[in-house]
Formats: sequence, C-alpha cells, structure tokens
Amino acid sequence: MNEGNSGETAKMNFHVKFQMNHRRSHLIKGVQRAIAEPLKFALVGISGIVFNILTFKLFISVGGSVGIAPMPAFLVAVTSNYFLNSHFTFNSTTKYYLSKTRYAAYFIGNLAGLGINLAVYYPLYFDGRVGPFAAQMLGIWVAAVFNFFAARTIIRWRRQK
Repeated sequence: MNEGNSGETAKMNFHVKFQMNHRRSHLIKGVQRAIAEPLKFALVGISGIVFNILTFKLFISVGGSVGIAPMPAFLVAVTSNYFLNSHFTFNSTTKYYLSKTRYAAYFIGNLAGLGINLAVYYPLYFDGRVGPFAAQMLGIWVAAVFNFFAARTIIRWRRQK
C-alpha cells in the first residue's frame, strides 16, 4: 500500500513541477515581450524618421513645395511604420495588418501623436524654456509613449463577432 502512495506522490510532484515550469515559461515570455516590443517599436520609429526625411528631401528635389513636403513625408512614414509595427513589432497576421480599418485607426492615432508632440513642443520652445531641438525631442518622447500604446491596442484589436 505504501508503494501505491509513493507512485501517486511522484505523479503529483511531477504535475506540480510541470505547472510551475509552465507558469515560469509564460512569465519569462511575458517579460521578454514587455522588453522586446518597446525596443522593436523604437527601431520601427527610427526607420519612420528615416523614411520621413528621405521623402521630404525627395519631394523638394523634384520641385515640390517646402510648405507641403511634410505632408507626403508624414504619410510615407506612418504607412511604413504601420506595416513594420504590424508585422515586426506586434506579429500580426497578414489578414489583420492589411485591414483598411486598422490602418485608418493607426493613422488617426498617429495624428493624435503628432498633436501631442506639438502640444509639448510649442509651449516649451515659444515660452523660451528650452531650445527647439530639446523641445522637439521631448515632444517626440511624449508622443512615442502614446503612439506605442495606441499602436499596440489598434494593431492587436480584434473585431468582436
């Protein structure tokens, strides 16, 4: 009879150890994701800045207006960031990141981020508290935090059936 209890105890110990390892694995994956997503988002953001600057310069070099050049630059940067964030940062499936509704929501979210950037930039710079570069960098950082959470929410959003 003692052997039977020993076998049951071994099975229970194995089950408990399996559950603990399974939970630990989920915790580690969660921590890795919590670190990886913001880093990937930052890399995509840097690529968006590069796309923005290249588009801006290209638009002007072909005779486009300096006053209008930021608009196509913003559109190219937002579009490239949407696809890169969808696929690379948040691992969405093709079905979801090709959604016009998600892109529209992402675009609107980025317009809000642009508004946040300018809301930080203008008072800091025009009140003479900091120079234009520092004001812009602070605006970018505040907007980037908003954009990260907005993008993650929008890209991961699933239509309720």
